[in-house]
Amino acid sequence: MYEYSCPHATILLQVIQVLKKELQKSDGGGETATPASAGASLKTDEYRKLLMTALHQIAMRFPEVAATVSQIVLNQLGDENMFTALDVIFCIRDIAQEYPQLRAAVVTKLIDNFEQIRFPNVFRTAFWILGEYAEDAAVLDSALQVCCVCLLARACVCVCLYGMCQRVYIGMLTIVIC
Repeated sequence: MYEYSCPHATILLQVIQVLKKELQKSDGGGETATPASAGASLKTDEYRKLLMTALHQIAMRFPEVAATVSQIVLNQLGDENMFTALDVIFCIRDIAQEYPQLRAAVVTKLIDNFEQIRFPNVFRTAFWILGEYAEDAAVLDSALQVCCVCLLARACVCVCLYGMCQRVYIGMLTIVIC
């Protein structure tokens, strides 16, 4: 699946796959029915936060696996725990800042997963990432469209883009962003 010449990259990929499996196993839905399960949920949230932190540190220390980590991490963008979701978006922000060659892939995947975002703090950082690193006109258009759809689904918000007007068509609704 992955072709790396360096032996430590193969070991890193194996560690990343183990962390990915642990993330998937710990994704239990977050619903708590009893006080005993509430304690278990808290431990699961802490465990997921530790897993995200580990993936973040691996991506920052080893550039050769940052692309793999970014794809795994972005799939966790809609996490039910705000702190884990913040760790996800901060990891994505750091990957985009540190590795310019990954920006296009990160922005595209962020646009694809944008509707999963649940928390305002995560929205704020995701908007910043899109505004800072979406450089291609087609990517900018799709970023604006997904932002408008998500904002309209949650609340009516006016966005100002430094005097540049943009027309976005969503169904029968026309939004003019100035």
